[in-house]
Amino acid sequence: IPAGWRDGSILEIANLLSGGTPSTQIEAYWNGKIDWVSAKDVSSSSQSFILDTERKITPKGLENSSTKILPRLTTIITARGSVGNYAILARPMAMNQTNYGLKARVHNADYFVFFAIGSLIAHLQKAAYGTIFDTITTRTFEHSRLVLPPRSLIQDFDVAVSPLMERMMHNLEQSATLA
Repeated sequence: IPAGWRDGSILEIANLLSGGTPSTQIEAYWNGKIDWVSAKDVSSSSQSFILDTERKITPKGLENSSTKILPRLTTIITARGSVGNYAILARPMAMNQTNYGLKARVHNADYFVFFAIGSLIAHLQKAAYGTIFDTITTRTFEHSRLVLPPRSLIQDFDVAVSPLMERMMHNLEQSATLA
């Protein structure tokens, strides 16, 4: 390990966030304007940006469930069933409980978190367990190790890749508009 780098957990640089699902029995919670990310939305984004979601919830659905609005550039990873699909939010969105969100703890580190998750996917999938379907838990993230550079290098990385990622997001938005 290079000087200043260390063995660590993704949870040292990112907060782990959870979601929820408003009751599907209450019509007033659904078909609103708030994007609500499901595992299907993450899978269909192909390890890229989530621009839109299949289902949307209302402010009442948000208020009456455990879901919350996650900030732009939160990395989302599927935690149950098809474990290990991941993507990054193009704008603030809510998500369901079959996913985890990872938001950088420090400014200018969101893209580093996204790419770090990409490097951990194989390990997370191997560590997933369950009797009915595979699941990753908070403990899975705690025990998944990666080599962490100094904070300044993490931020330098984000500053360097940010224009490329923002351009990629813009191109995806234009492509979706044209389609």
